[in-house]
Amino acid sequence: MKKLNKIKVITALAAVPLISLFFYPVASSAAGPVINQGTTSSFAILAGTTITNGGTTSVTGTAGNNIGVSPGSSITGSPGGTVTSIGVAGTAQTDLVTAIGNVNGALPVTTLSSTELSGQTLVAGNYSGGAITLSSGSVTFNGQNDPNSIFIIKATSTFISSSGTTMNLINGAQACNIFWTLGSSATLATTSTFLGHLYAHTDINVNTGATVHGNLLAQTGQVTLLGNTIVNDNCAPAVVATPTPTPTPVVTPVAPGT
Repeated sequence: MKKLNKIKVITALAAVPLISLFFYPVASSAAGPVINQGTTSSFAILAGTTITNGGTTSVTGTAGNNIGVSPGSSITGSPGGTVTSIGVAGTAQTDLVTAIGNVNGALPVTTLSSTELSGQTLVAGNYSGGAITLSSGSVTFNGQNDPNSIFIIKATSTFISSSGTTMNLINGAQACNIFWTLGSSATLATTSTFLGHLYAHTDINVNTGATVHGNLLAQTGQVTLLGNTIVNDNCAPAVVATPTPTPTPVVTPVAPGT
């Protein structure tokens, strides 16, 4: 693997957190699909050909900050995170095929009322459209008080956002439970915010100052970064309310004749 700008290449064993050797996250809810993410969950960035970064990019997250390329090998511009071996990235690419198959095979499918997401509020479900855009404002994901709600957005071609657009979570929705599959590429605009696992068949281009809460996984193409913040977190555990115990009545005995 080519290394530039003090990027460290580590062995396959060290690249993956020890617990991931025995357990890989599976996203599901009582009424939703099962999505086997495999080793992809620990990758903040995965590409097929190259990863290129300009500016200072931060890559963190409780799910993992791995960065890898396979079958390519070029990583330039110090994108941060932990650079893996080609073999580890190759396994992740294999697992990505499985995850995409799970996402694309989820049923039933709802056709988006508009492929322009601006101003829309989506509840848990499987949504499909052609070229999907977020041209202004925001799109909101409503978990309806279920932290395990799964959101799937499938574009037959591209996803393109505009500068300054945002994605919001309400009522328990979590970024780790949002899955995007794209027939081609994604472009995340300057200072925009993106939520979820982004599975693109070809390229992913992230412009200056854009923030991602999730991960960026490109099957056959490249990932380009320009001074971004990428946070690849696990789901937060569901908070279960503890019921308030019913007080036990206190009976005071009364002597006869009083």
